[in-house]
Amino acid sequence: MNCMEARRMIIPYVKGELSDRDLEQFLKHIEQCSDCMDELDIYFTVYRALDTLDTGEKHEYDFKKMLMDSIRISKTRILLGRIRKIVQSIFICCAGLLLIFSIWTGIQMALGYEQASVLDRVMLRFQPTSGRVLVSETEPESIQLLSEQIEALIRERNPSVWQKTMKEKEAGQEVDSALTDTENQNN
Repeated sequence: MNCMEARRMIIPYVKGELSDRDLEQFLKHIEQCSDCMDELDIYFTVYRALDTLDTGEKHEYDFKKMLMDSIRISKTRILLGRIRKIVQSIFICCAGLLLIFSIWTGIQMALGYEQASVLDRVMLRFQPTSGRVLVSETEPESIQLLSEQIEALIRERNPSVWQKTMKEKEAGQEVDSALTDTENQNN
């Protein structure tokens, strides 16, 4: 921003009419240019003095301090605007991720991955397991119980997989019994 543009923005600044973008450029320029800062000081003092006379209220007459306070408030406004934009961006990203996650879960459910939702799998993956033993190798009853629970879960959540597993299991038993019969005949 050059001095001519900055001088055109002095009155809108004093009246509080600058956009955040223009305000930021204006403040950068007046911090670096003492001539524009002096002109701002003059216009600000005149405007505030006239405002004070018009309202008839008692105000502080340290216009230099009032100008510095106004600049500080303007910088705070710019900072809050940036923070608001960052928060909005984060919110939009989170909403997008949630949407993608929902769509992904819906696709998996439509394709038949109903055994556990994505969230269930994520939660299981990050559950602490230290200090817990799910099945002890020395307890065959625990293994049998766990096996029965898994079969019941598969039967309940996906009957087609259960039927396929049972057919394969029956076919495997028929082969095992045929091999056993053949071995017994050979002996």
